[in-house]
Amino acid sequence: MAIAGMLGVAQLTGFPQMRFTAHFIGEDGTPISGVNATFVFNQDQFRRDKFIQIPVSSDASGNFTVEGYSEDGIPSTTAGLGKEGYYGGGISSGHFYKTDSLNHWLPWDATYTTVLRKIGNPIPMYAKNVNIDIPAIGQPCGYDLEVGDWVGPYGKGKVSDFIFTLQRQYQDYFDFNVSVTLTFSNPGDGIQVTQLPVEFANSQFKWPRKAPVDDYQLGFSVQFSENKKIGFHGNVPQDQVYFFRVRTVEQNGIVTSALYGKINSGLCITPQHAKNCYVGLYYYLNPTPNDRNIEYGSTLFKNLEFLETPRAP
Repeated sequence: MAIAGMLGVAQLTGFPQMRFTAHFIGEDGTPISGVNATFVFNQDQFRRDKFIQIPVSSDASGNFTVEGYSEDGIPSTTAGLGKEGYYGGGISSGHFYKTDSLNHWLPWDATYTTVLRKIGNPIPMYAKNVNIDIPAIGQPCGYDLEVGDWVGPYGKGKVSDFIFTLQRQYQDYFDFNVSVTLTFSNPGDGIQVTQLPVEFANSQFKWPRKAPVDDYQLGFSVQFSENKKIGFHGNVPQDQVYFFRVRTVEQNGIVTSALYGKINSGLCITPQHAKNCYVGLYYYLNPTPNDRNIEYGSTLFKNLEFLETPRAP
């Protein structure tokens, strides 16, 4: 097993000692060697020269063990943990909260397994991080995912891929009732709530590689309200993730053409701010009909602002 930390790095031994093992496997369970990282142990929070850096690399069994003396129980990686040809990852070691009689951070000598995923077939997509005001109250407002704008008369869009209808009763920041309904243009269109696979929680790419074939619902509503009696209330978690299907063509009840995509980081509604109501969309749309691949490589939009440009695959 590769062990790093005790040799070749000058450390101050007056601090509690930490030791843990990282075990790396592929999606098929096979150990992955040559996973590289640099770990940092803090030996004086006020002096940067006391941040001890320890390079590590996994052995043939997919393991490396890190040892170090640290003032706090928070080891961190500096040189992106990963391997060429794989998505970056992390270690779910969390924090080490207390020490034992031997002045060891606990848990001592634990092993944490991380799944590294191979980079498969990342593709260019219509991908954009949107945070804009719904332009009208009580009227359907279409948003064109390929243009990245509201449909006329509110913007340059042509196709209503997403249709938002806002209802709003607003007195002030602490007294309002706002609902937003999301619907679609075609009978086969829809959205699907999903849970990301827990085994990929530490991976840079957390999604399944393909959108589902079916089980898309025609829409849903999000409601937020606040007043002195009930306080703040919202009916949908804003960190929920979704698949969607748009521009669907059906013949005899069978989908013959459709575009597939995903919404990352939730469908975010901000009812207290803006003239009407802000909606946030971190969306990715595969431009090829009937291709359900959602492994993102680059955005097809030109000249996006920094905050509009997606970073996650």
